[in-house]
Amino acid sequence: MTLRAHPQPRQSGADLKENDMTDNVIKVSLTRTNYLTRWHCHVCGGRTEKDPVLAEGKQDLGPSGDGKGCNSRTVRVCPNCLEGADGVSLDQRLESFARWLEYEAQITRAMIGKLQVPSFKEWQDAEKAQEAAWAEDRASDIESHRACKADDGGSTLPF
Repeated sequence: MTLRAHPQPRQSGADLKENDMTDNVIKVSLTRTNYLTRWHCHVCGGRTEKDPVLAEGKQDLGPSGDGKGCNSRTVRVCPNCLEGADGVSLDQRLESFARWLEYEAQITRAMIGKLQVPSFKEWQDAEKAQEAAWAEDRASDIESHRACKADDGGSTLPF
């Protein structure tokens, strides 16, 4: 199995010094986009909708792993967090999300050495078989519908 590396050099939590991340204010501004997709919210862990305007900022993570520049990431805030839904502050949401991430990290580490998964080839074969079954079901449904309409003297489907 080939593992894909993260596109940016990563520092471990131990490598990130507290003041590298907390001394700088993260200015979040509204950004127009033409790439409509659901983006991860870094405050609550939720998602944006396919919004044409996003609340984005840059978080400075300190020196990059190779020492040749600054390591940063885009931070996004979903409309739900902007709205302040449930009367919960951004800092409370961040703390809650951080606790959830710590828990997820623990249970993810607990899986190390324990996963037994099908091969990629087995997955591809199963996916092809399912797509073929769906195509057969669709063809059967169309023929049944046409037969019913023909019996009623009605029109058949336009496709």
